[in-house]
Amino acid sequence: MKRFLSYLVALVLVAALVSPVLATEVAGTVKTVNAGQNQFVLTDTNGRDWTIQLDKNATIQTANNNQARINDLKPGQVVTVNYELQNNVLVASQVRGQAQQAQANQQPGQQAAQQQGQATGQQTAQTQETRQGRQQVRGKIEKIDADKHQFTLKDQNGRELTFRCDREARINGKEGKLNELQQGQEVTVTFNQVLTNIRAGQQQPAQQEQGQQAQQGKHGQMVQGKIDRVDAAQHQIQLRDQNGKQLTFQIGQNAQIQLDGRNATLADLQQGQQVTAMQQAIAREIRTGDQQQNQNR
Repeated sequence: MKRFLSYLVALVLVAALVSPVLATEVAGTVKTVNAGQNQFVLTDTNGRDWTIQLDKNATIQTANNNQARINDLKPGQVVTVNYELQNNVLVASQVRGQAQQAQANQQPGQQAAQQQGQATGQQTAQTQETRQGRQQVRGKIEKIDADKHQFTLKDQNGRELTFRCDREARINGKEGKLNELQQGQEVTVTFNQVLTNIRAGQQQPAQQEQGQQAQQGKHGQMVQGKIDRVDAAQHQIQLRDQNGKQLTFQIGQNAQIQLDGRNATLADLQQGQQVTAMQQAIAREIRTGDQQQNQNR
């Protein structure tokens, strides 16, 4: 009997070692993609972020069942992932695009919350639009400087934010001029955080950094961080600041970029490089209080 029990225990151990690990499935929206490390971040329907590492033999399929690569995954895309937990790492064996299931995969309460958020967007001080890197803020106009194409807004948290209007900015859904706005008027502003002066690579000389700080407020605000991701095709860069927060910026059309003190392009920048840049908030759409209410009806 003892010998039989020993054989039985040995068989159980061998079966446990050779049996495959059962794969688990999760659905959500792609948040960021890091093709260099063959991984991406997924936000599930409960708002949790998952860092997914692709197996070397992993397959990626589009919503039309076409084969794809990790570079084809885009922020905002809805996918279903089959994964296994290996050494505390989520390793994906399959990623399937689910373009038509964004609403189906949400719980009824989440759908209602999303619809309510769209109908009353002014109740949130700031809403991130991940696909285009745009944000939204609501507040009252404090100051207008039409000559400099900019205005200052005080948001619902009491912060003063200065926006610059480009040629494509629209007021109440059509072309307009800043002098149409009035001080004290309540508006909703859709904008991009744009970097206009980027210094990457080796640490800058103290005098140069002090010079940039002196320009802060005149040409924008200074931002520092390490590069998480560069998307030259979309003219975007994602940084991680000193607090570990991820920040996505558009790159201005006339932005000056230097790498290790030499002129460079956005494609020359790499993940992990330290960056110091000047940041401007560029208004894309301005809606006054009355127009915002009419739009939401």
